[in-house]
Amino acid sequence: VLYSRRKDVVWHNNEEMSLLPTPTVFYESTDDFTPLTKNIKLDHYIDLLGEIIPQKIELKVGAQVMLKANLDTDVGLVNGSRGVVLELSDEVVTVKFLPRKNFASGMIVRIQRYSWELEDYDARIIRSQFPLILAWAFTIHKGQGSTLDYAVCDLGPSVFACGQAYVALSRVRNIEGLYIIEFTPHSIKTDAEALKYCLRLEEEEKTKKKRPTN
Repeated sequence: VLYSRRKDVVWHNNEEMSLLPTPTVFYESTDDFTPLTKNIKLDHYIDLLGEIIPQKIELKVGAQVMLKANLDTDVGLVNGSRGVVLELSDEVVTVKFLPRKNFASGMIVRIQRYSWELEDYDARIIRSQFPLILAWAFTIHKGQGSTLDYAVCDLGPSVFACGQAYVALSRVRNIEGLYIIEFTPHSIKTDAEALKYCLRLEEEEKTKKKRPTN
């Protein structure tokens, strides 16, 4: 389920997790921070990494999860792949992913920690964490760049940003995987400047086609 607000996502995932009878396992990330200049604000980089993968992940056997890294594009283990946790240990999380073309019954994959690196002029930080988040629900913002097999979209009055509805609707591979549970026309919000720019390009294209050719 795709929600516009984080509080709805947290509520939904907590509700689903609470229904599982299995124990909760906590995984903390390992962060390696290297300042390259003085007066660096570590919290800024921690927040940036938090948008990619959390510092702390809570999992249970039976939890629905989504992969947050491209592990093997050839077999479809990409950012956005969804599955169910089968086993948990300190070093490995075993997940059965949804069926794919060459894996009709789904792939069972032993996933280890993955490293993300951010670097700019001021600092370099590397986070090592299991590339998984709970995936009964997540924010539309979190889903940017992901390709999903199925998505249930809440496009009600809680949608607050331009382009948010478009991002939600364009996450699925095809129309058969798209469901809308709530909708208001005002959820379709377009940035005025972006719309003006697109309309100008369309007019320019029409003008070109009208010009006589030699």
